[in-house]
Order: sequence, then C-alpha cells, then structure tokens
Amino acid sequence: HPLRLPYKAGRGNNFTLKAKAQTLAEDLRKAGYDTVGYTISYVMQHNVGTGQGFRVWKTPWPVNQWAESYAVSATKTTEAALDTLRTKPAGEKKPFLLLLHYRCTHDPYIKHAPHDFGDDAMDLYDSALAYCDREVGRVLKALDKRADRERTTVVVLSDHGELFGEHGQKNHGNTLFETDVRVLMLARVPGLDARRVDVPVTLLDLAPTFYALAGRPLPKRLEGWNLLPLMAPNADEAPWRARPLLLYADVKRGSVRYRAVGALRDDFKLIRGLQTGNEVLFDVRTDPGELDDLRIRHPTMAGELSDEVESYLSAQE
Repeated sequence: HPLRLPYKAGRGNNFTLKAKAQTLAEDLRKAGYDTVGYTISYVMQHNVGTGQGFRVWKTPWPVNQWAESYAVSATKTTEAALDTLRTKPAGEKKPFLLLLHYRCTHDPYIKHAPHDFGDDAMDLYDSALAYCDREVGRVLKALDKRADRERTTVVVLSDHGELFGEHGQKNHGNTLFETDVRVLMLARVPGLDARRVDVPVTLLDLAPTFYALAGRPLPKRLEGWNLLPLMAPNADEAPWRARPLLLYADVKRGSVRYRAVGALRDDFKLIRGLQTGNEVLFDVRTDPGELDDLRIRHPTMAGELSDEVESYLSAQE
C-alpha cells in the first residue's frame, strides 16, 4: 500500500521512490528475467525511482518532447514494444517482463481519425480510447504469432479511472469515488479458460500473481493476494468478498491538498477525508453514482469499515 512504501512526496503528484524499495522488476531480474519498461514523460520527470529493476526504463520518444508526442503516443509505445519483441526469439529460454505504459486517454484528449464521436470531452476521450485499443491490439496480435504464446501471460489494466463532472470533478486523482478508482483489468493466463470475475480485487494483487506465475517465493512484504485461485473454475469467492480493500489518495492541486482513505468490502465502501475526518458510506452496487450516504441506515458496516481505515492508518511505515 502507498502509505507503507518508502517514498518521499513532493508537490502535486511528484514523488521519489527510495532505493530501499524492493520492486517486482528487481526480483524478476535477479531471477533471470529481462526487464524492459516503456513509460511516459510525466513519470520520468516527476516520479523518480519507479524504474528500479528495469534494464530498459525510458519513454518511446525524447522525454522532453511530451507535447509533440500526444497525438501519436500510443503508436510510439506499440512500435517500441514490437521492436523489443523482435529482439527476443521465441525459442530462447530467458523469460521477459515487458511493461507498456500508454498515455493516450490522458487529458488533453485528442480526436483520432477514424474515431470521430463528437467534440465533447467524453467524445474526445472515447476517440482516444479507440485509438489506444487499436494500438494495444497490434501488440496482442504480435504476441499471438509467437511460438511462446502459450508461455506468455498478458495483463491489460488501468491505474485509475476518469471523471467527467461526477461529484463536481474532472480528470482523476482527486477523489476515491468509483469513477476514479474502479478500473479495467483483463488477464490471459496460459492454461486457464476465460471467465468473468465479479469480485472486487486490487492492483496490489498483481505482484503476488506474477511471483506465482514465475515460480518465485512470495515476499512477506506483499499485502495482495495471488489471483490465480480466483481465476480457476468454481473458485470459492467467499474469502475474496469478505476481504476489505484499502484505498488511498494524496494529491496537491496548487495550494489545496486532498488526502483520503477508503475501505471497500464487497459492495460497501467507506471514505474518510483525512483533513476533516468526515466519513461517508455507499453501496456501490445499488448506488454506483455514490449519492446516498448509508451511515445511519448501516451503522454496523460503517463502524467495521471505519475500523479498517483506522487500522490501515495506524500500521503505516
């Protein structure tokens, strides 16, 4: 969890991940993996240290030419990925970790032909999303043509959602509402049939899953769960539904700082603003817009999730 990461926060979204942090890329590289990551200019300029463990960690364009890259960023990221895959013969024994960070759906949203859905912000976002989908598809097609396809796990995910006026907010990072924190995650794991999992999980579950797939021992520091048992047919979902997921936000916009912690258990989510201490409780299944505060009607659930938040805060590094 972010509160237990060794990092130093700066202004806005700036931070430095300290060298004592132990990353997945570092562990896999020690295990013989080639680790290659392509990210965006903002990360390189504002999030220092996040490339720990990657043999290659760079942008697919000159890092300072971020504005010029906006309209073609996904194409450049895909081309970098395809170039990397060409250097890795499918028959070689050395495994690899390839991370591709696409920025095509970030503000400012850009309309891409032939995906013209209109000129409103959400229309432009949908156009950018269609463009991104096309470029990710090129990578997936390239992977499908490789002889090591059945030994390659592919995960597609987002690190955040996007708001278009919900709760008076735009963009992302300003809230712990569903439109900000509920994201896409798709996984293709060799040997497992496709199924939809309708249980809340967290991006923290990815690292334990990757360690399991790589046959590596699970570090004690990890707080997520291995997702492979949940992907199996007839998986027991009860423990997953009973597990609370912890959410955290810390962002500065000018002179305003927003800090909040949330706890989600199955359908109920509690959010506590850390500046004010105010709490709200929502049923995100029946009230996806999070408009109806249920603390008075569900005091037991509100109390239990509030205790989870308190426990989370007291256990920070």
